Amino acid sequence: MTKRYLEIRRTVEKKIECGEWAVGYKLPREVDLCREFDVSRTTIRRALAALTEEGKLKRIKGTGSFVSRPQVFEKTTLFTYSFAEELRSRGLTCKTEVLELRKLRVRDERVAEGLGVPIGASAVKLKRLRYSAEEGEHGPITLTTSYFPEDIGAQILDCDFEKFSLYQVRKSRRIERAQSTTTISATHLSPRECRWLSANENDLFFLMTSRVCDKDGRVIEYCENYYPIDRNVFTFTVASE
Repeated sequence: MTKRYLEIRRTVEKKIECGEWAVGYKLPREVDLCREFDVSRTTIRRALAALTEEGKLKRIKGTGSFVSRPQVFEKTTLFTYSFAEELRSRGLTCKTEVLELRKLRVRDERVAEGLGVPIGASAVKLKRLRYSAEEGEHGPITLTTSYFPEDIGAQILDCDFEKFSLYQVRKSRRIERAQSTTTISATHLSPRECRWLSANENDLFFLMTSRVCDKDGRVIEYCENYYPIDRNVFTFTVASE
């Protein structure tokens, strides 16, 4: 059974890699695959389960198995590092599309709490889509919205964030970050945001919210990052005591 399971797995992988089975393609029913490969349902399920675990397939209960978008991150330093540098360390090039860069009055309680400012306070908003230039056909990796207190934001309003990363801008403007706190959850997005991320309206997203502070403990950035779950995997290593 082991040999046949591997043969089936490789056959499915080749169909995906050559584009015969594109992203979103629904695989034939298990009973049809059993007939095609002349094996038991157990063997088919083992092959599909392995590909699902690797992120190449997505299983929807009661519906079937579908080809997934390639997953981008297996290990991450995103909590302390630049997104562009993260991609560069993997031999990829970061591409950024700026959707919004403007002054505003904070009306959202979540943003006010994140920045530590009252409702109505002035702030600067930066919204970006981030891609891998080499894998852009798979859609953006993340939608990032950052908010800055008025004085910090004033220093970045004239910056070209499609050419320079926020990490580079902070460094050039000597805006020092000393600590950040990140929270991870899962969420749905609006139809418009789903279109930005080349996703379906019922897709789930990782939401990473971060509060970045300077050495005095003042919040200098509140950030919300949305990552399509079927395109991203995050692996964390925890040292033993």
